[in-house]
Amino acid sequence: MQGIRPLETIPKYQVKKKKPSAHRKSSAIEDEEINIPALSDHYMEPVTADDKPSYRLVTVSSKQFAQLKAGQIPITASLDLHGLSVVQAKKTLVDFLNKHPKKTVRIIHGKGNRYNTHPILKNHVNHWLKQLPEVAAFHSAATSDGGSGALYVLLK
Repeated sequence: MQGIRPLETIPKYQVKKKKPSAHRKSSAIEDEEINIPALSDHYMEPVTADDKPSYRLVTVSSKQFAQLKAGQIPITASLDLHGLSVVQAKKTLVDFLNKHPKKTVRIIHGKGNRYNTHPILKNHVNHWLKQLPEVAAFHSAATSDGGSGALYVLLK
């Protein structure tokens, strides 16, 4: 057992201080940049174009989740990921969610092309959102808001 050492723990968040700009005052929140750890792309439970992904933490009440599913919670922002690569979509999604804390947003991922039974972005977004600590719940959108090609996302 000589030469064996315990694994280092990886912190969940790394906070970096930005230097304040000389031309404006900055608050403590603006000075901190939170870097979310890399999102895993390993083992994704595949969803098809017509599937309606759904997820919620136990802290989200049944009533609140039912309102989210029905599209009754006002959407404060929307993000369209159409045409982006997986790498671009991941970065765009994380940046977008960081800019809209404590709100309900709509993420449009699309259904993929009609020849692809497992849409790439839809599968990745479904997988990534479950890993993000700021996501409390999500559900496929109502038909008028994109149907199975979009998600309502409830943020903490």
